[in-house]
Amino acid sequence: MTSDAQINKFLTKIDEKSKQLRSNDMTRGDQELLKNRRLDLIWGDLIVEKADSQDAQVSAWRKSRARRVYREIQDTNDHLFLAFVLVIPPTECVKKSFGDIMEYLIRLKNYEPYRINLSPATKMFFESTAAEKGLNSCPYYLRFMQALFPKRVYPLESGQPAKLSHLDAESIQSWNDQSPDNRSRKRQRTSTDEVYPPGVTDRAGSDGPDAVIRLLEAHPKSDEDARQTTTASPAVSITCSNTPPNEMESGPTEKHLVLENASLRGIAEVFDNYICAAISKVTVQNNENPYNAAVTMNFPPRGLVDCLMSLDVHQSKVGYLAMALFKVRVESVGQVRYVGLKDGVRLTPNPEITLKGVMDEAIIDVFGSEIHGAITTCRMREKELEEGNNVTQCVSMILTSRPSDGAIINLSLGLKGGFQIQNKLYT
Repeated sequence: MTSDAQINKFLTKIDEKSKQLRSNDMTRGDQELLKNRRLDLIWGDLIVEKADSQDAQVSAWRKSRARRVYREIQDTNDHLFLAFVLVIPPTECVKKSFGDIMEYLIRLKNYEPYRINLSPATKMFFESTAAEKGLNSCPYYLRFMQALFPKRVYPLESGQPAKLSHLDAESIQSWNDQSPDNRSRKRQRTSTDEVYPPGVTDRAGSDGPDAVIRLLEAHPKSDEDARQTTTASPAVSITCSNTPPNEMESGPTEKHLVLENASLRGIAEVFDNYICAAISKVTVQNNENPYNAAVTMNFPPRGLVDCLMSLDVHQSKVGYLAMALFKVRVESVGQVRYVGLKDGVRLTPNPEITLKGVMDEAIIDVFGSEIHGAITTCRMREKELEEGNNVTQCVSMILTSRPSDGAIINLSLGLKGGFQIQNKLYT
């Protein structure tokens, strides 16, 4: 955990930089830092290269993690974002202890102290740098320019989503209705939306399994049934001598392996703090640890999907993840949720909608290199690559028309990678 002194140290740096920007604008050093070391990381394309070594995988994860931290601050407030990015290096962003500073900044109720007015020369700096580096179509850049230099209407207006060039009709199967208050892009967090419930974070774990393990002959529980469940069954382990789940072909007595309710300790080994917080938590009866994470791993006995991981996402994180993965804006009007597309087009779930079509860089950015590697080795993804499809259908998000509902994110994983991840989540 980060001490109060450390939090105050970072907040002081941000406050001092914000004061400098208000009184003296950006310095030449600020401009060089942004141009040479920050803007490509935050607003540029995240280049995905094959990681042949563990060091390369770690480096790719650090970059994607830092990028997401910077973008989360920008989603909170563009004025705060500029001061933040100028004084907080990527090496600090990737530390687990930095989550406390993030939590503090995102929970602020008033961002007026960070409001700044920059000069026309600084505006020209951002415009010329964006043109030089090819950043001028990035929605984060466009929103930043609209927020800090509002007199000019930039191409991406309030409420307009990012370009959807990689989505086609098959990528969108059904939909629901929603539209957020346009006065703020900040993702609201509630008292129940903690990374972990009080007292759970420091637990070393339980002696028994944290998952409910079921060997089923029937179909698995539907996503809608899963969303209605708030209390999980106690941990159970049932053994079976029938066809093991790693067999590609099943015998006449096919068995279906499903694991539910991952341990909090387990998800922390697989995902970063933001995804750990985004996954809904369930209470577990007769278990030493009263809270588990709503993660299901499904090993079907047949088909192209070797392993299907399902994450039940808290409703407050749906909008950010939809934009980060599918480049669409999920909004709500009253009690109806919808998905906003380009030029004001809206898609309404009836009663559900499934988003598909994700780039490799978005998978790494959101879920990390381990999940990306497991997706890359699944048979469905191998088939897509053989057909020349850079956008994968192996990541999907199911939304309903109710804004109070969360979402289900499904990830198709390779068998080996799926079992490796399963061992972390359910031990």
